[in-house]
Amino acid sequence: MADQDERVWKPSEIRQRYQAGERDFRDLEIDQPEKEDSFRGATLAGVDFSGAYIVADFSEANLSYSRFVGTNVKTCIFDRANLEHSDFSDAAIDSATFGAARLSGATFANASMYGITLKRGEFPDT
Repeated sequence: MADQDERVWKPSEIRQRYQAGERDFRDLEIDQPEKEDSFRGATLAGVDFSGAYIVADFSEANLSYSRFVGTNVKTCIFDRANLEHSDFSDAAIDSATFGAARLSGATFANASMYGITLKRGEFPDT
């Protein structure tokens, strides 16, 4: 599997693997090259994207209890997503949107966003 980990993964590949029971997607590069191939509306509860580099649309996705620890979240769209109890600790969040996202129980401790570092209990603007 080492060869697969060295390439850019698409949302459709991760969705298929998630449906097959896989939850560990740490340290991957995930890019959404086409608008049609996204995480929009996907169920990915409990997924672990820690340490990954992600550019994708997660609008209306269920990402509850997910891990984005130390993840580079670049230009991601989390609008109307369920991020309850998700962990974005130490993440680099740049040009991402969280409009109307459900953030109850989520943590963004030490995450950086637009040149600021969020403290425990702080959330990105929604």
